[in-house]
Amino acid sequence: MALINCRECGKEISDKSQQCVHCGCPTAPSDNIDKRCIRCGAWLNSYYCPKCGFSAVKSKQIRRRLACILLPISAVFLVISIVLVCVMPREPAEVVYRQDKITLAQFDAIEMGMTYREVCEILGSGGELLSRADLGMGFTYVTELYMWEGNSLGGNANVTFQGGRAVAKAQFGLR
Repeated sequence: MALINCRECGKEISDKSQQCVHCGCPTAPSDNIDKRCIRCGAWLNSYYCPKCGFSAVKSKQIRRRLACILLPISAVFLVISIVLVCVMPREPAEVVYRQDKITLAQFDAIEMGMTYREVCEILGSGGELLSRADLGMGFTYVTELYMWEGNSLGGNANVTFQGGRAVAKAQFGLR
């Protein structure tokens, strides 16, 4: 039996021993034993640190349990997000109609809560977009102001849409 120096602490140990009796450093590197503790940096004795008592096996079990909990939660969150995106109202498709001048009777037929498409069907034409405000929080928070020309000199009608629904209307000089 010969004495060799430990590669970690430098103290003399037997060349037949599997690890240093002083610091726990393995004498021969192997995949199962040649690992350092993630807490204190000492050599692990199997999966147990002789210096600080940290158990690498316990740490792996905790990570495995966390993965088993977080993976389903992430999957549920993803499914809910996809459903919400599919259910959220979208911007109305542009409606192209003939550009006739509108009358007071057509304007009076507009009701609050109508969509842009429904208003265009009543008025017989698409309006000119004058203003659009988007808060960046989805279509519900988009406000648009459309204008239609009236059948008299200077006559016009404005309809404001919020979230795709009419919320206000005004007219000047329609007959």
